[in-house]
Amino acid sequence: MWKCPTGECINLIEVCDGEAQCYDESDEDPLHCTQWNCAPGYWKCQDGLQCVDELFVCYGWPWCIDESDNDPAVCSQWNCTDHGSWQCQDGLQCLITSWVCDGGITLDCMDGSDEDPAMCSVWDCPPLNHLKTHETLWKCSSGLQCIDGGFTCDGTVECFDGSDEDPALCCSQDQFWTCADGLGCLSHMYVCSGVYDCSDGSDEDPALCAHWNCSLGFWKCHDGLQCIPESSLCDAASNCHDGSDSDPDMCAERPCQPGYWKCPVAGGCILESYIMDGDPDCIDLSDEDEDYLRGRICPEGYTRCNDTAQCIDSMYWCDGLTATHEFKAGCRDGSDEGPGCRDWECPPDYWRCADNMQCIIADYVCDGKDNTNTMYEYTNVGDKQLKMVYTAGCNDGSDEDPGLCCFRTGLDSIADHLVCDGRYDCFDKSDELFSVCETWECSVGMWKCNDFKCIYLQDVCDGITQCNDTSDEQECANWTCAQGWHKCRDGLTCIADESVCNGETDCPDSFDEDSEFCLQYKCLPDFEKCANNLQCVRVSHICDGVYHCLDISDEHCESECLQEYLGDKKPIIRMCDEDSSVCIPVDQYCDGVADCPDASDERRSDCSCEGWGLTTYYGSNIRLCLHPEWGTQNGTNMTNMPWSTDINVPEIAERDTNITGKLHHSGAPATFIHTTLYVSQKHIKDT
Repeated sequence: MWKCPTGECINLIEVCDGEAQCYDESDEDPLHCTQWNCAPGYWKCQDGLQCVDELFVCYGWPWCIDESDNDPAVCSQWNCTDHGSWQCQDGLQCLITSWVCDGGITLDCMDGSDEDPAMCSVWDCPPLNHLKTHETLWKCSSGLQCIDGGFTCDGTVECFDGSDEDPALCCSQDQFWTCADGLGCLSHMYVCSGVYDCSDGSDEDPALCAHWNCSLGFWKCHDGLQCIPESSLCDAASNCHDGSDSDPDMCAERPCQPGYWKCPVAGGCILESYIMDGDPDCIDLSDEDEDYLRGRICPEGYTRCNDTAQCIDSMYWCDGLTATHEFKAGCRDGSDEGPGCRDWECPPDYWRCADNMQCIIADYVCDGKDNTNTMYEYTNVGDKQLKMVYTAGCNDGSDEDPGLCCFRTGLDSIADHLVCDGRYDCFDKSDELFSVCETWECSVGMWKCNDFKCIYLQDVCDGITQCNDTSDEQECANWTCAQGWHKCRDGLTCIADESVCNGETDCPDSFDEDSEFCLQYKCLPDFEKCANNLQCVRVSHICDGVYHCLDISDEHCESECLQEYLGDKKPIIRMCDEDSSVCIPVDQYCDGVADCPDASDERRSDCSCEGWGLTTYYGSNIRLCLHPEWGTQNGTNMTNMPWSTDINVPEIAERDTNITGKLHHSGAPATFIHTTLYVSQKHIKDT
């Protein structure tokens, strides 16, 4: 750990990393950084001011502010394989091995060599990440592309040659049915669906369908030859060829499936998303009657829009899109998006983007795709074909953050101190795997618990259990406190040096506030003893208008109030009166409000205009400062005018002839300074 001059402790890898962590930004001080030695596994940029993770050197995008990590002269000498990466053919760029031969539409190597057919044909697909905790990537039959093995036979073609959905590969699985000609296979739900899917039509053979048992969640039409989804029953459209799914007597008694709404007259069921979509579906048009629908109870899993007439599926709430003519899953009034999303709880299996304004399907996180642009797909919803618009990624791009997507980039993509710290930082949770933490070497400034968790050194023997197995609070008698920490008299507990003799008890045995000990204790640099010689307070807290010493001696300021703590700038505090021991900030003087107990901060003698080289005139409500030359104007004694002897702001505003950001009166520039009006031939002071 590294301690900032302002007292904060930061990890060593955060020093000179290009982003200030200390309050005073001292960790990025150029004079300091030029002498700083980067932590192991980090590389110093050529300007000598920044350290970056070696994993990101020569990766095709700059991490160094001076972009020297992608300098061809550097990259031509850089050995990618030493860092677990793959080197592009031009020798100037490194890639994560799982990005090689992934069939990406966008080439990762600038020279395109990561998708070179000759190379990919002999490429062995690597594990899905550097930790080898995921299954190996699967190679398509073409021999030119690697895909996630979990994507085979999932109904979606991933391989360009379609081999991941090849019947020879997939039909052997129980959930598929083979066409009579042996040239294709179908999911059971597509058999006897009323639509020919096999090229030979065998999936709709009446002899087969008459004895076919519909899949779970499907209903057999009365002709016994067709299976339809139960959700399609009584949906105001005939799905069975014989029309039996819309039989009036059946639909009048049949309750609608979850996610459906029952029309009041005909008894048909329509999807919730059909309500208030601009297209009537119920015979009585009730699904588009706003007055009828207002105030209705939304079904489970749906959320009411602000117009109170429309309910939308909660999965579309805060998805980053508002309702359009083509996309009818959002609120018409746009209330499903906007500031309210900051308090919205994303549904299960959804992930919240970093801006807290959007929820996306968790499967899209770290999928390696830039899906921030709007995408479209046509889908059949009931009897309608809708054009759905959606985003499969966060609008702010946070779902592809390298520090989150460890399975693509390896653990090197997150800071060492985040690995095995007891909190999941990687989306796939690979940074806290037991198999990883068992052999993981905690970063500098950290200590390994017996249960393999890494905690900061200052958290060991501090009286607070950090390790799940409590090992950080055992055997403390032999523990040497971390730098900047002090051991209590009990020999078991460490407290921060700043907590010693600070007026608050931190040691279990109260040793840190023992009177005899504190009388002899020497305060840390930038700290001073209170008058009782028992307590240390920061120098910056002396004469700041707030009591920090228990004996309140830090505000017995006397002449110290005028000390210029800010170098050549104005003093930040002043004493109230020669006989007073109270100090207030200097900007509270002459502000129209008495802050000193004796009101000396608002005395006329201190707040007069003479200090500004002006002449003072007092009205009943406000003080007027005039330049001597403006005592008379055009033969008129301005001090005898009504507005100078009985001034108030409204009168000035009414008489004003030119208000353009500053107050003018009859061509004389003026500026308010607190409750004083200053007028002169030229602008005197901005406040």
